[in-house]
Amino acid sequence: MIFAFHQIVALQHQKMAAFASALWRCRRLLALVLLLALPLPALVAPQPGQATEARDKAAARPAPAPHRKSRQAAPKPAPADAARQPAVPQAPPATPPPTQDAAQPAAVPQPDAGPDTAAPAPPTVAATLTKIDAPETVEADVSTRSVAVTSGFKGSEVVVFGTVVNSRQESAESGLYDVVLVVEGSSTPAVVRSKSNVGGIWLNTSSLKYDRVPSYYAIVSTRPLDEIADESVLAQNQIGFKYIRFEAALGAAAALKQKQREDFRTAIVRLKQKEGLYFTEDYGVAFIGKALFRSTVTLPANVKVGPVAVHVLLFRDGELLSRMTSRVVLSRQGVEQVIYASAFTHPLLYGLVAVSIAVAVGLLASLLVRRVG
Repeated sequence: MIFAFHQIVALQHQKMAAFASALWRCRRLLALVLLLALPLPALVAPQPGQATEARDKAAARPAPAPHRKSRQAAPKPAPADAARQPAVPQAPPATPPPTQDAAQPAAVPQPDAGPDTAAPAPPTVAATLTKIDAPETVEADVSTRSVAVTSGFKGSEVVVFGTVVNSRQESAESGLYDVVLVVEGSSTPAVVRSKSNVGGIWLNTSSLKYDRVPSYYAIVSTRPLDEIADESVLAQNQIGFKYIRFEAALGAAAALKQKQREDFRTAIVRLKQKEGLYFTEDYGVAFIGKALFRSTVTLPANVKVGPVAVHVLLFRDGELLSRMTSRVVLSRQGVEQVIYASAFTHPLLYGLVAVSIAVAVGLLASLLVRRVG
């Protein structure tokens, strides 16, 4: 009876070994079946926000009922005589030795994979709209940062060029954007006097002193200003002769009426325009592409030496979108710089030399006149 029992146990061991060997041979087929049986969302790694939502839903879902264990072949009961014999310990079932491939189960992507292992997602509609709705800005610069003013200086031209970042116009002729260049020179003090006819004689009857008046003011634009923006927008950004910032001396304008102050302001602009220091140039800025624009600003020979600010403003449909500022410095060089510096560093010597030159020129002129006579 004991021998029969051992035969039964050995037979069960052989069946289990054969079953494990069959599973091992069909391991790849089983892995493929498992992958095909999984739903499509389980094969794609979710986004970080979707992984959190999936874990929350999994926590709220009730736990599934445990699966029933597969039935196994039970050993046949031993005869009554074998029950009287002492129990023989059963040997553990024989299993095939594990290998490197069998030690690890088939890797299946989990739905709650971390962001580091998630596949890169394609750009969403929101990201595309954000890129399209990016604000337009202007970036510009000047062709030179320094202009040399010598004794033979007859003026100069400065090229201003720039581009519209995130431009939406299809071509240079679309006219979607307007660019305004406001070129402003260094400020200087000024005194404006008003003359009146007193008894047939024109006399200075009133005056107004300004501490800060731009020595140079130019407006260059793609179109006339009244076609680009409203008066309120121009006044807010100080664009135009009517909105130039003039700073009167403290208490100088207190005794004057509003109309008198406006007359003095208009007089300054008129005098500067006669000198060629204040001017406007419509259609002076041109687009040479969908985003690239270019312009040329003229600096006259009588412009004041010092820094010149170039303000570039971008408009669309009468609204200011962006602005930026570049600077050009006019500096004296050569003999001009030496004479100018000596007048401030050595004023006495400068005066003596100037008087000596004037006396020498006068004597030379008198000698020439005598010889000719």
